[in-house]
Amino acid sequence: MDRKLISFASSIGSIDFTSAAFLSVLGFKVGSYINEEAPLAKDPSNVPFDSRSGIPTPVIERSPDGTFRQLYAPLIDRDPLDALHLVADLLLGSGYVVDERIVRQRVHVIGKIANGGADERIRVLDSVYRATDLSVAVGSFSEFRRSRSTLNFIFSSLNSWIGSGEICGVYKFARGGRIEVELPGGLAIFRKVLVEAGVPTCLFGEKSDGSDVEIHSNSLLVGDLTARVRGPLEVIYINPGQEGVAHLPWHTAGVLESLGSANGVIAEVASPPATVDRGRAHLTPSAYLMIDYPGVAGEYGRNLIGEQKWMIPCINLVLSRASPVKEKLSRSQRNASRISGDILSSDLDLDLPWPYSQLRREFQGAHAWLKNNVQDENGFSGSGGGGSLASVVNSIDVLLRRFNLGGLEVSGYTSKRLDQFLFGDSGVSGNEYFRRVRFVSRCYAEMLTVALMLISETVLRADIVTLAILGVQKEDFLMLARLRRENQNPLVRWWRPVLLEK
Repeated sequence: MDRKLISFASSIGSIDFTSAAFLSVLGFKVGSYINEEAPLAKDPSNVPFDSRSGIPTPVIERSPDGTFRQLYAPLIDRDPLDALHLVADLLLGSGYVVDERIVRQRVHVIGKIANGGADERIRVLDSVYRATDLSVAVGSFSEFRRSRSTLNFIFSSLNSWIGSGEICGVYKFARGGRIEVELPGGLAIFRKVLVEAGVPTCLFGEKSDGSDVEIHSNSLLVGDLTARVRGPLEVIYINPGQEGVAHLPWHTAGVLESLGSANGVIAEVASPPATVDRGRAHLTPSAYLMIDYPGVAGEYGRNLIGEQKWMIPCINLVLSRASPVKEKLSRSQRNASRISGDILSSDLDLDLPWPYSQLRREFQGAHAWLKNNVQDENGFSGSGGGGSLASVVNSIDVLLRRFNLGGLEVSGYTSKRLDQFLFGDSGVSGNEYFRRVRFVSRCYAEMLTVALMLISETVLRADIVTLAILGVQKEDFLMLARLRRENQNPLVRWWRPVLLEK
């Protein structure tokens, strides 16, 4: 395990830093770096929702742009202890925390260590690892990459990351990746590369005036030019000869490989709920959710879910179908519509957890009635008042209220409006009633999917700061590793990222 694994992100709540913690417990040499140059929210009304500006809290609220997002305790230019106390107060105020004494003690220890002149996020992250007795080096990503920002290094590193002589031709950098180069006449942005026998030999881009420009790897200018890498391409700041990356993010596709089989591998020890890669199955336990963990974190997650224990198999179902995505589901409902549509149209022999199973029966039964004027015999509540559907509606309403999502809308309808639309008019019957059953079943399946994904990506996400405040120890990560072995899952999967596309 001589190779050092690097995690880097702009948000202290990123799962990358939890992955670094897990890997350090497994015996890897790990470093975590905050990208403190990433832009922050400027509008004061948006600062509490800016993941880059603070520490995650256990609260979801409607943001100024109308979407539901997680609240963050502001940290920039503030005393870290104030932010830590705010998070602790919200955790304890929820009533779901196992041990108040441990929470207060951890906040005191983290806040006491988090002193000094560095960026507040760097100080808190370093304190969190120290308080949890984890050996993870912490620093500034801008300082980390400063010595690696010559175009000469970028060409050399990109060559190692591509790592295959079978790749030839002109490629785009995947998912918006780009290289920004300061030329004598101004900034140029390069989005394409010529690869010959696996070696990148020329970059193609545009100058600030819109004119085309290209730079060859053997150009005398390469050694003097500085470059900045953006998007998934940022992994090439890591020197693949001595280093790897500690987390394969949701927005990067990859090809599985074993450690040592090639340079430039990326570790996966925590599986994101949704990814761009259809072939990326979830590790079990995923290490992404609170409920995956033993001890205080897992108990907190289960308390957070409460009596809605049906959420857990439903979350697992949604996660198993949440690939691929083009954007985070908490920011858009397009992927939720696809997932819920797949579930509702699935074969009735497929074993679905409740309430998805009942929503599928209602949807398919209403559809069969409208198509053939014949009632389906697979549990459809039909025109008898929608009793089974009413039970589903009530349970989803309880979930939405529990997580402060009562105003969540699908197709312009909140849960309250959907209830009124289906049950509020006793005079509706026949085809109109079944059209409403079909519509409401589809909307509730999509609403449930949106809610489950949003909850999974926010208040159930096992960010390292919340884990530390709750009292997680090294032993909890080791226990999670044992659970993964029992599920016959690898402790760590290794990937080569897909950085180029035609």
